[in-house]
Amino acid sequence: MGRPDAAGAGAVNLVSNANKYTPEAGKFEIGAKRAKNQWDPEGAPEVVHVWVKDSGIGISMEDQKKIFQKFFRSDDQKAREAPGAGLGLNITKSLIEMQGGHIWFEREQRS
Repeated sequence: MGRPDAAGAGAVNLVSNANKYTPEAGKFEIGAKRAKNQWDPEGAPEVVHVWVKDSGIGISMEDQKKIFQKFFRSDDQKAREAPGAGLGLNITKSLIEMQGGHIWFEREQRS
């Protein structure tokens, strides 16, 4: 069984990260829904799918591979303007995985 405090800390980290990298005029949204468990055939039949979507500064293809690594900070100038040690998403990943969950990044093409 997962720890509610760990789940809450993971959610707070995701929202904080979205807020940090979304410009003042931008927006971010958070959502959650029940979903069929398609990741672990031996796990619970349903899971909670939580997502954060933002109109932030964007992430290069190279950086996308590294965003969950400990101490990762992009070399992108806009990203460097935001404070941080590169631990937030790594901690979030650890918290989620400790509870048997999964975290990933998807990029939406902008027009």
